[in-house]
Amino acid sequence: MIFSLLKDEYMSCPQAECEWEEISKQFEERWQLPNCVGAGDGKHIRIKCPRNSGSRYFNYTGYFSIVLMAFVGPKYEFLFVDAGCQGSVSDGGVFRSTELWRALKENSLYLPPAKPLPNTDPLFEENVDVNIEHYFVCDDDAFPLGLNLMKPYSKSQLSEEKRIYNYRLSRARRVSENAFGILAARFRVLYTMMCLDPRKARYVVLACCTLHNMLLSKSSQSYCPAGCMDYEDENGQVILGSWRKDVCINTGNFVPLPKCKEWHPKNADDMRDILCGYVNGPGAVPWQWKVLIA
Repeated sequence: MIFSLLKDEYMSCPQAECEWEEISKQFEERWQLPNCVGAGDGKHIRIKCPRNSGSRYFNYTGYFSIVLMAFVGPKYEFLFVDAGCQGSVSDGGVFRSTELWRALKENSLYLPPAKPLPNTDPLFEENVDVNIEHYFVCDDDAFPLGLNLMKPYSKSQLSEEKRIYNYRLSRARRVSENAFGILAARFRVLYTMMCLDPRKARYVVLACCTLHNMLLSKSSQSYCPAGCMDYEDENGQVILGSWRKDVCINTGNFVPLPKCKEWHPKNADDMRDILCGYVNGPGAVPWQWKVLIA
């Protein structure tokens, strides 16, 4: 099997603090978001109704599916993937069924210890704990807010500062959107109904993700040529990648998970507020207010 043969070399989740530190460094250099170690997203993948399965695979959009949950690195590579969860499982239940969630809860993911945000000064640090945990950025769908999971503020009645924070998070989250887009554009089996039982469909999905990583590593120029992915010009304007002309991942058979309604801890709210202050202060990028107005 493709996944079994290649997973150790091309689909191995980081296993040491130094590996996560390197990922965090690349996120800060590319997306100006310190302490970030990945971007999370999840999608439903259509399958044929499994025999004698009842409604277990019947999702909220009205068809049968399995779920692909993934966390993506700064170079659009998959750091962690989980596939095969029944489409009927609740939004929070999908993520809680993954090994990554268990590792976060058990503190066995080997993330680096919390550290201060860069370029902070005494005025910014006053009365706040500036040791920020390393975290994944996530969409407001499917993921609960936590110290290791940062997500946007609710879109109702946002202050300008919170809108800036949401924009800065969306820049880093774009790596997951583009990774899923490239995956669906290159491996079109993900954009059609799979006439396979869920177990076999799961291995097809895992094989596609593993081949994506291998091709990024071995043949990036032909697999993802210049202009294939979204990029920003010198004014911060997003230029859409060519993959969007090939496939739209927000319709059809490759759709997002529903909005998560889970409660989140107060200290995660505090950490999000600290990050919000950072991206509006010491960590601001020159064009962010222009992009917000536009």
